[in-house]
Parts: sequence; C-alpha cells; structure tokens
Amino acid sequence: MIKAGGKERPVLFGWGAFMDFEERTGVEPFTLLDTWGSGDIKNIKIKDLVELFHCGFLNGYEDAGIEVDFTLKNVANWLSEPGLQTKLQSLMNAQMPKGESEGETKAAKNAK
Repeated sequence: MIKAGGKERPVLFGWGAFMDFEERTGVEPFTLLDTWGSGDIKNIKIKDLVELFHCGFLNGYEDAGIEVDFTLKNVANWLSEPGLQTKLQSLMNAQMPKGESEGETKAAKNAK
C-alpha cells in the first residue's frame, strides 16, 4: 500500500501491470525502464512514465478487488506529492517480475 491522493492505495508491478502498460502504449516496458534507469529521461514520454505507474495502481486495485476511483490524470498529479515517485520506484524494483534465467524453478528442481 502506498499513500497517494490522500489515502492508502494498493499497487502491484507484476507481469499484469507490464502487460497492460505495453498494450496501452505500444512501448515495451523493460525498454522504458532501461532508458529511465540510464538517466536518459529526455527520450521518455511523460505520458508513458505516468501510464506505467497508472498500470501499477490499476493492477493493485484489481488484485485487491477494489473498484478503481482514479484516472490517469489523477496518477500524474499524485506524482507531484513529495516522495511518492521514489516510493513507487522502490516498490517497482521490489515487485519487478524476475525471469527464470536467475535459476531453476522449484518444479524443475523437483522433477530431477
């Protein structure tokens, strides 16, 4: 949960959020994150970055079974709240989908 727009809100940056982001923008999310992480922010559209956070909130609400009570513009305005962007970045890093290349899955290990 993250406080934004005056209340605690669920946020989830899993595969669902990244899939929704790509579907809404046509931008591959990991390309956006790589560009952002490199500090090359002049090559990022503000709307794409806001949409990425928007998708995190949307997926959090969906996962929690809560009716969405905000818009893309609300999320854009929340990002001006002190410390919110940093909190969302930290949460995104913690929740970021991990690929199987980091190691075998438990199922694969158990199959041996």
